[in-house]
Amino acid sequence: MVGPQYDLVGNPLGAVRTTFEKAAAAAAAESGGRDPVAAFRSKDWGASEVFRSFLFDQGGIDKVPLLDASNLGLIKPNTLVRFRGMVQDMLGNEFYAGAFKDGSTWRTNKFTDFSPFTMPHPCDSHLWERHLFHCVPVPGQNSWTLESTPGPDLRQMSNCMSPEQREKRKRDGDDDIMDVSENGNGESSSSKKPKEDAVQISSNSAEMPATEAVPEMNGNDHHIPGSSFSCLVKIYDMPESQVKLNDVGEFIGVYTFDPELAAPNDNSDDVMFDLIEDVTAQLPPSKVCLLVTGVLQLPQGTHLTFDETIMQSGSLTSKGVENTMLLKNLMESLMVEYDFEYYKLEMATDVQMLTLSEGKSNILPSDLVVPFRPSTVPAVTATPEELESWRWYLATVRSLPQSNEPAILQTIQDEMVNAMREDRSLGCSELSRWLTMAQITASSFGEKSLSMEHWQTVKELERLRKQRMQ
Repeated sequence: MVGPQYDLVGNPLGAVRTTFEKAAAAAAAESGGRDPVAAFRSKDWGASEVFRSFLFDQGGIDKVPLLDASNLGLIKPNTLVRFRGMVQDMLGNEFYAGAFKDGSTWRTNKFTDFSPFTMPHPCDSHLWERHLFHCVPVPGQNSWTLESTPGPDLRQMSNCMSPEQREKRKRDGDDDIMDVSENGNGESSSSKKPKEDAVQISSNSAEMPATEAVPEMNGNDHHIPGSSFSCLVKIYDMPESQVKLNDVGEFIGVYTFDPELAAPNDNSDDVMFDLIEDVTAQLPPSKVCLLVTGVLQLPQGTHLTFDETIMQSGSLTSKGVENTMLLKNLMESLMVEYDFEYYKLEMATDVQMLTLSEGKSNILPSDLVVPFRPSTVPAVTATPEELESWRWYLATVRSLPQSNEPAILQTIQDEMVNAMREDRSLGCSELSRWLTMAQITASSFGEKSLSMEHWQTVKELERLRKQRMQ
């Protein structure tokens, strides 16, 4: 039985370099000695297809561990990992020596900042370009939204564990680890400070961009519990607008651990995030050279809860007033003001907000006031299968397109006109909210078009809400 051609989890860079050298040799033969790698600039030479087939066609993605703060020191350098996070800052582009000629052989530095081969001086070489992004764990992400099986057990994967961890486990007497030798093609780093290299493989991209990432321990970078490290992600062969600020994604790549980056940085800003107890907390993101994250730098679809019931009486400082205006602007226009020191820029966001107060809020505006009358309900302990169903449901209904029949819209419009005649207090904004709620109700049933049943459901909900207000 013939084994796999490459160890794509244990030695992904070996596959990248081998496929490149084969492609370069074939291109040299076809070009008659002319520069064979010029055509590889911002293009793939076959490596991406190898990873795509392994990850998505052969189910290899289940064999790739998920990188987080808990296993940062466990994973062996230069092995394949996954990292999920939000693009917190866009750091521009950088040029690097993408390919160089070593004697008669062309070699590549793509997907890495270092090479096991010494680069001759002078030599034929090519400068290529890559995009830099600073990514953090998704801020405020609830545990139930995470997959119950995020990746394989590292303890069962000796080819992904660092040699120190494997040796420690043998000393500790663990018998569940099968200690196998490294791939014969494995390559060790020649750098004293190896960095993390990631090859991002997107299942819906014709030419798969790739990434390289450097982990950083920065002491709750996003002021959200659990976001204790971040990654500098370098993306290759990607259109400029494909990745945007605050996008959430999963990067699949080669991990190289730098112990110095894992040490706490005594010079880092230690900003305690507690917006509820301290209304003067820093809300807007600000940037001089690097974007300093703020509480309101959030991914699309985030839900915020503002609890006024635990606020103490007193007067707001000037910073508290400024933050209140930022929250008001967020709720009314879905815009967040970013502070770039010399100027401020408003950026669109999609964040929903729920305010809890003992009466109608005197601080923040509200589209809808609902008196809260809790009832006793039994505790729910969801199974992993149920959690997966919830995740699938929410992701599906949010993306459903809506198309409404003209006859339905005309009937609803006629009812709106009659409602305004009967109740002079009704305004266009309230009727527009009813229509939006009806469309959301249709989506919640998995339907792509509005029906009169959905419209009547919303009208009944509104009647009950007003009844509760009396």
